[in-house]
Amino acid sequence: MDKLKRIFLGILKFLRGYFMMIGILVTVLPLVLAWIASRSGTLGAVAGHYGVAKGPAKETRLDWALDGVLLEQSPDLSTRFIEQFFRRQPGFYLPEVRRALKAAAADKNVTSLVLNIFDLQGSQAEFEELRRALIDFRKSNKPLHAHVAQLDDNLLYLLSATDSVTLVPTGEVSLTGPAFQLVYFGEALRKLGVTVEVIRHGKYKSAFEPFTTNKPTPETMEMYRSMESSLADHLISSIAEGRNMPREKVAAWFKRGVYTPAEALNAGIVDALGYADDAVDRIEEAAESEEDMDFSDYISVAGDEKTPEGKSRKATDQSQGLALIEAVGEIHMTASAGGSSQDFIAADDLVKEIRWAAGEDKAKAVVIRVSSPGGSATASDIIWREIRALADEKPVVVSMGSYAASGGYYISAPATWIVAEPTTITGSIGVIGMQLKFPQFETKYGVSFHTVNSSDRAKMLNPGSMSTPEDKAILAAAIDDVYQTFISKVAEGRDLKVEDVDRIAQGRVYTGIQAEKLDLVDELGGLPDAFRTAKELAGMDVEKLYPILRYEPDRPSLSDCLRSPWTMMECLQYGGTHAITMAPSVSGKALRGVDQLRQLTSEDRVLAIWPGWMSRYFL
Repeated sequence: MDKLKRIFLGILKFLRGYFMMIGILVTVLPLVLAWIASRSGTLGAVAGHYGVAKGPAKETRLDWALDGVLLEQSPDLSTRFIEQFFRRQPGFYLPEVRRALKAAAADKNVTSLVLNIFDLQGSQAEFEELRRALIDFRKSNKPLHAHVAQLDDNLLYLLSATDSVTLVPTGEVSLTGPAFQLVYFGEALRKLGVTVEVIRHGKYKSAFEPFTTNKPTPETMEMYRSMESSLADHLISSIAEGRNMPREKVAAWFKRGVYTPAEALNAGIVDALGYADDAVDRIEEAAESEEDMDFSDYISVAGDEKTPEGKSRKATDQSQGLALIEAVGEIHMTASAGGSSQDFIAADDLVKEIRWAAGEDKAKAVVIRVSSPGGSATASDIIWREIRALADEKPVVVSMGSYAASGGYYISAPATWIVAEPTTITGSIGVIGMQLKFPQFETKYGVSFHTVNSSDRAKMLNPGSMSTPEDKAILAAAIDDVYQTFISKVAEGRDLKVEDVDRIAQGRVYTGIQAEKLDLVDELGGLPDAFRTAKELAGMDVEKLYPILRYEPDRPSLSDCLRSPWTMMECLQYGGTHAITMAPSVSGKALRGVDQLRQLTSEDRVLAIWPGWMSRYFL
């Protein structure tokens, strides 16, 4: 009896704690969400609403602890929740940062800016956009200095836009230039009893070479050497101009590669050795400041453009605007198909945004920020059709980010105008098919495969047997059909001949600089350049400010949010257009099976067909 009583009391205690937790969650969650929203200016910056905090009233030096990740896509509420409560490194949404830097340049109370960088992460294209914003700030003739703990290619490139660079006396300096690391393990797979069947259309489609050989083909080396040369030339020329150094001297920095701090100082790579307060002392010599202010705080109050007198200036024409759509990540049919990717493009969600932009009378032009390695060919084709229809209604300008290759280029092709960063990785217009086979598993490991199927493709479906010549011929025909569709749609969107597209396609990957020369993109630049071009194409005054319009999904009710943990996470996500995925990011994680294989092959930004047991196309 006592035992039953203890069990009964234990159950009551559990239920009481459970319902108390639910009650606290229901009471506190809305307050927590409101607090997080008030702490962040990102969503407000996009919509044009900002916090009530005031900017500097006296001559002020801005101090920016620039540590974290550069973001091309506005972070959702759940991301900011994690940042606030788990002290994760913050993300810097580049359009928001650019807007704040522009406001600071015009703000008469801002006298100078100091960057303090310990760990800044981002792609070359993201560093390119931030550097462009720093160059614009520097045109205000306000001192701009930087203090860094270490120096690499991207940081030197970024900080060549500053007046001076101070390096920690024990900091590392590694300037090895652009590099592509190619790993091949074909022989290792054969020793494990794994055979990889590959069919491709495009002599440069090298995604699956690591599974079949132990070294790159001549075509692969030609492609990567060409991209490395293009990126290195841009990097060296830009740094030489920014640091006011002869190009030959900067090229010699990268030729040697590794320096001690003292050697970096003697070579002119940095201007001084010291700590953060030394950088502040340097800037205070150039500009008198009565107080200092954290740049992150300034971001939250610098949403509007400023006049030269530092006064706020709202958009001068509220009757019309520009729509902004962000397409970042791998391309999938739906949010649930996003798998382990943290950032992804769900075709069904993106279609809603595109159709909204088409029907929004106030949006006179549309800017689509594309940063995608590709993904589902079917999803890419659906998105292509919607963008093509949108471009028939109003100007559509694509701004390419870090990469817009394969499916990323597929969905960009129908745009009215394409703007790419010089370091954008794009192209990869080609098709490749691959299937894993394990014919030796039975003799090596005692593992056998048995497929029960009445079609003629039974051997193709069976991973324990090799595909027949007829299987391979059918797959080759399917791949060729996808390739012909791909190049024809690129030709249509870019107003080129199909044979000309075929000549420069073949699965080859290009930098933005190379792509412009081949007419795959129209202009080199960043998101601001895309907005300016959009205004020109729409017949709008390029000197005027217009509101940036964003798609807003239906606002969920509190009861909707509390239906399940899943819907609660979707509510945390509110403000974005993508459904949440509960799986962690693949970056740095141990993956298994198909996910691991897809992660390895995605690095080449390919279009691929997975026949048999995973018969889906990927761009």
